[in-house]
Amino acid sequence: MSERKRILFIDFAKALAIIQVVIIHYLPDEYPSWYGHLHYFIHGFQRMPLFMFVSGFVYIAAIKKDYYGRFLFHKFKRLMIPYFAVSFLIISIKLATQGSAYVQHPVTIMTYVHIFYLPEAGPFLWFVWALWWMFVVLPVFDNKYKRLLLLALAVVMYYLPFSFIEIFCLDKFKEMFVFFCLGCVSYDYKSSLKKVGQIPFYIFMILFFTINYLKIAHLLPSGLKIFVPLVCIAFFLSFCKWLEQKNWLPLNKLLMIIVSSLFIIYLFHTTCAGFAKAIVHKIPILMDAQNDLMFALGAVIVISSGIIVPILLDRFVFRKYKLTKMLFGYK
Repeated sequence: MSERKRILFIDFAKALAIIQVVIIHYLPDEYPSWYGHLHYFIHGFQRMPLFMFVSGFVYIAAIKKDYYGRFLFHKFKRLMIPYFAVSFLIISIKLATQGSAYVQHPVTIMTYVHIFYLPEAGPFLWFVWALWWMFVVLPVFDNKYKRLLLLALAVVMYYLPFSFIEIFCLDKFKEMFVFFCLGCVSYDYKSSLKKVGQIPFYIFMILFFTINYLKIAHLLPSGLKIFVPLVCIAFFLSFCKWLEQKNWLPLNKLLMIIVSSLFIIYLFHTTCAGFAKAIVHKIPILMDAQNDLMFALGAVIVISSGIIVPILLDRFVFRKYKLTKMLFGYK
């Protein structure tokens, strides 16, 4: 979307969600109990359903009439070429370093082949595959009534009593498609949902803690499991609406800087954090789970590297050269 059409609370949600992604992907072998609790708490925010929801919402908000083939070609350039480029880069870095440094999810030479049907370079890359399949399906349902029908079909698919195959991340597509469709339909019917947006965020916060307690205590029937991410999405969007109304300019600017490099952060956060992690692992005091202050410092270094370094690469390297713009999905 253009700057004129930006929907701030959606941008805030994307920025806060990517911060959660980076935090979640840092979990060393040993850590203090407080970090484990923080990690577990952030897991409850259901950041990936939130990502899928806002992706669907933004897709409809910015939709343009286009030929199906040209649309898919654009999405392939935007999603799949960066997926393959980053996968090749990650594998090459891991092959070069895993003999002398700590590497999470080691690879072999055959991983270069496997990435054509599985995200073996980095498990987090399933998101790109799943999003690609959603863009393959969605344009066929080209008005809001058809998309409402598609949402109903996505709910049915979500509850099918078997998993799709893992190849091409079709299992993740089955699991996440309902949230993408919900984002699309929410934009289609946004005028009808205005009253929902007026509910104070603390009401959704109470619902969030209640449903997560029921989930943790195994008191939530399996048939209602879809309500966990739905409540989390509602709470998070409501919170971001509240942030938008508060208009805290320094925080707003920070979140907008993050969202401007969102896809690059997602693609490169594990690689950049991995380099920082390798350095931190060589300084034992920063890995000492008994020393809360030093462990927190090490965690901040790793997590910040997973956010700040991709932003710097995006702004000062990737945007400047035709090759990097092509490889990493710039429009």
